[in-house]
Amino acid sequence: MARNSSVTIDDIMCWQPCSEWTRERIEKYARGRQRITLRGILSLPKTVTRADVLWLAMHEPLITQAQARIFAADFAEHALLRERAAGREPHADSWAAVSAARQHARGEISDEQLSAAHSAADSAAYSARRAVRSAAYSARLAAYSARLAAYWAAYSARLAARSTAYSAARGAARSAADSAAYSAAGLTERR
Repeated sequence: MARNSSVTIDDIMCWQPCSEWTRERIEKYARGRQRITLRGILSLPKTVTRADVLWLAMHEPLITQAQARIFAADFAEHALLRERAAGREPHADSWAAVSAARQHARGEISDEQLSAAHSAADSAAYSARRAVRSAAYSARLAAYSARLAAYWAAYSARLAARSTAYSAARGAARSAADSAAYSAAGLTERR
């Protein structure tokens, strides 16, 4: 926590919260207190979304930039660990960026070094997005090709069925005509 770890309602209003967070609503949650501490914000009732609590908590002077950077690095590391657990190993540059964020927060690396780590991780993410899009495009193309092949197979089967039906009908007609002719010839001969 930052040294000055409480804020006033005026401070919160200066941060320009979303329109549903009016002064009256904030005063209601402050319960008559003039200053709100980080602990007070973190213990807001469950009716306040965790996203709103996080938005409030991530402002100075409640949290320093270094603390915010470490907090963000913890979240990023958690996301990378979830990807690993799901069988998708994150790119090494993503891990390096998380480490660089923590090092920068502790004053161990410069802004330029942090920027380089960020650029490398961003480049890795861009490449991964392109690979996923490419794979998705290939999957869509394969699905379209399969659908087209199924259509042509069905169409060909219909044509074959028509042809078969035509042949069968032609054969039946020929057979019926032959039978009728034979019967007529037999009847004529008997007469």
